[in-house]
Amino acid sequence: MVYFDYFINQQALKIEASNWCGLERVLLNGKVVSSKFNFTNQSQHNFELLNGQQCSLTLHLDPVSQQLRCRIYKNQHLLTSLVPSAEHLKMSQKQTKQVMVISSLLVLLTMMLLMP
Repeated sequence: MVYFDYFINQQALKIEASNWCGLERVLLNGKVVSSKFNFTNQSQHNFELLNGQQCSLTLHLDPVSQQLRCRIYKNQHLLTSLVPSAEHLKMSQKQTKQVMVISSLLVLLTMMLLMP
């Protein structure tokens, strides 16, 4: 899971993007304002601030570096471009590997239990 945190007009914006199941969620002040499953290299989320201003963000996965970039826009003007820290990426990759190993072990165990 990759996380981005940002403040827009003193409102807390949190973006969660799963690098395992494809779920993306956008939270504004802790409330989900957009979510979708995405298995492509790019996606867009639109949402509205409490004062009615329109915002959007794009998530783009670079196919070469595998780095996820989040660009946040307010009224169609770019506010910021965020990338996760190297430490966060290492932790995320480690968690993904752990999930894959556990999933594989569960599949093998299930197959062994179902064999006559």
